[in-house]
Amino acid sequence: MIAAPMFHSWGFAHFTLGMALSSTLVLRRRFDPEGTLQALSSYRATVLAVVPVMLQRIMELDAATLARYRTPSLRVIAASGSALPGELALSVMDHFGDVLYNLYGSTEVAWATIATPADLRIAPGTAGRPPFGTIVRLLDERGRDVPQGMTGRIFVTNGMLFDGYTGGGGKEVIDGLMSTGDVGHFDDGGRLFIDGR
Repeated sequence: MIAAPMFHSWGFAHFTLGMALSSTLVLRRRFDPEGTLQALSSYRATVLAVVPVMLQRIMELDAATLARYRTPSLRVIAASGSALPGELALSVMDHFGDVLYNLYGSTEVAWATIATPADLRIAPGTAGRPPFGTIVRLLDERGRDVPQGMTGRIFVTNGMLFDGYTGGGGKEVIDGLMSTGDVGHFDDGGRLFIDGR
């Protein structure tokens, strides 16, 4: 089920991936927290693609409404598009099970990191670790790597970096890595945390 907006790369990516895999897609005209739960239950959806505010709105439903809809088929809740607060991640997993994945990236660099349910249990609020084929480095203002645990500018490389904006220009590139425009730090487990822009 794709609840994430289709005009955004996150929703559209799930749509195109689902089409390529010949998956059944469940779409609704507008997001409605209870309607989303009803559709998840009725269609026995295995994946739910959302932005974090949608999860917040679902978890704000009263306990009786949340309990009304059974979702045992749900194997993945994929969240991206904005920061996923740690307390929200924990409450979602406490209700739906350890099926929540948090993806951090941007239109310019595609994905940068993915937090698994285990990552989110150990380090709520993390953006996760770089997936295979992606390199993330934290650089200072001079383009040098910052020490472990220190905040630095986030730079990413993978096979999906964009070529530039249609109006010209692009993001800063250092050693083949592109800036996301965000700053963050890695914890001792190699998990990225976003500290700001």
